[in-house]
Order: sequence, then C-alpha cells, then structure tokens
Amino acid sequence: MAQIRWYVTDGTYKGGVQDFKPAWAEVAKAVADNPKVRMFFTPNVAGSLQDYVNWMPDDLSTIHYLGIDYYPKDASQRFLDIVKPLYDKYCADGKILFAMGETGVPWSSTIDERLAWLDELTSAATAQAMPHYVGISWFNYDKETNFYLYDPGNADTTAKAKAWFANGTVASGANMGNA
Repeated sequence: MAQIRWYVTDGTYKGGVQDFKPAWAEVAKAVADNPKVRMFFTPNVAGSLQDYVNWMPDDLSTIHYLGIDYYPKDASQRFLDIVKPLYDKYCADGKILFAMGETGVPWSSTIDERLAWLDELTSAATAQAMPHYVGISWFNYDKETNFYLYDPGNADTTAKAKAWFANGTVASGANMGNA
C-alpha cells in the first residue's frame, strides 16, 4: 500500500467532497487497466460512519480495499464496535475487502497493552465477524509516544512481540484469527 498525496502548502487537504470524488474517479480510470494496482479508500479523519458515506467514491467498483485509520483512546475500546458498522455497509459481500489503514496504541502503553490491541484486531471473533478483513498497518503516528512492537533497545518488548507473532499466525488472511 502506498499513499498518494499532493498539497500546495502544509500537508492538509483543503478540498471537499466535491473535489475528492472526481479526483478519485480520474485516478481509478487511469489505473483501471493495470491488474497490479489496487485502490484503497481509507480517509484518516472521518469522525462517523456518515463521514465515510459522504466521501465514499460514487463508483464502488473502483474500491478494492476499504479501511479506517483508528487509534483507540484507551484499553476499554473494542475494535468490532468501531469498525463493524462500516464493514457491514460496504464489505460484507466480499466485493470490497477491509484493511486497517493505520492503527496503534497512542497512550504511554506497555508492550502487553499493544499486543492486547493486536489481539482485538486479529482475534478469531474478529475474523468470524469480518471474513473479508485482510490486513493491518501498525503505525507510530505520534513520534513522542512509543508504539513499538520491535524495539532493539528493549529486549522484553522485542521478545514478547516475536512470541505473539509466532503464536498462531497464518500466512494470509484473518480466517484463523491472530493473523
């Protein structure tokens, strides 16, 4: 996956839905004949399901992957409570696959808390509820906070993360949980 962005000045998108939708359609048209290119719709500032509906490209066949960027506010938040309504609306039939655009644990967390969030995202219950959910991008968006899963300066963090990944992961998909 790659993000394609262009900004005149500060890195903030200044356009609205009326600018975005035709631009999406134009890019989709430009790459439509390339079987190695996939379009991933993952707005990173949507505040509600309605925001996704409003910004959703008009031609759903141009969307190969749909996702969200989501960082839980605390350990009590449940992944399925957040993403399932969007998944059910657009991905339940499997025509559009679901992937997390960005996620991580944004508070001063322990490796156990980070792995607990990964458990939320990759559990068998999540896989069963969202069979067309195919991936996660763990991202350290707040450079002042440690989101690390691998930390060469902390053997405990690295060992726990390696053990987590070695326990029950599969080569592809979330169909077994802990993917």
